[in-house]
Amino acid sequence: MTTNFTLRDFFGFLLTGLILVGAICLIFYDNVLEGIANTFTKYPSLKDISFIITLFILPIIYLFGHIIGSLSYRCLKLYIFISKFLENRKKDKGQHLPSYQYYILIFFQITLYQQRIVYAIIQQVKSEKNKCEKKDIEDFWTICALLQIEKKYSSAEYWNLLNEFFNSLNLIFFISMIIAFYSGNLVIGIIYSILMVLTYYRAKQYADYFIKTVKRLVKAQLIIDPDLDI
Repeated sequence: MTTNFTLRDFFGFLLTGLILVGAICLIFYDNVLEGIANTFTKYPSLKDISFIITLFILPIIYLFGHIIGSLSYRCLKLYIFISKFLENRKKDKGQHLPSYQYYILIFFQITLYQQRIVYAIIQQVKSEKNKCEKKDIEDFWTICALLQIEKKYSSAEYWNLLNEFFNSLNLIFFISMIIAFYSGNLVIGIIYSILMVLTYYRAKQYADYFIKTVKRLVKAQLIIDPDLDI
């Protein structure tokens, strides 16, 4: 098991799963404490095997982290689906999107897409060219792969990992906010909504850091080795 894989495992899945459990438990704080107290009162022998219980709980938390990661990925796919669906309707009708459809697309772009690295890559390509084609995006990831081969990618990978982590946190606080408001816990719901906004902008910031780091690494590599095919 490599160090990078261990860090990705920890930040990407175990820690996000733990934050998800903690965020939900905070909403139902009194019920959770009462349930734990009643369980240990009813089954006092559980105290003697608390270490073993913890060993079983950790994989479950880790699984929750994977579920959050999967949901985050599905959110990206949801935006792509909505975007293509509305664009196809626009082509079929041969006119601009109605205003409500346009604002729906903008809403989902902001909430599900703009904080991701793939969006930052597209914006970077657009800033350098008039058109943004799929092959241009693939070229960028190919450059990342070349940097990995050269073992110069670790600093960029760090920002990539943090972007994924804060994307997961953004989704966790969004889910927790809905649960908090639905359960009538307005104070915690407001706190989670603020945290959702903060993690959104933090994820977006790390996506920009990733792009800038890759560009700097490429520039440095070309200075060291001008014949390098990047």
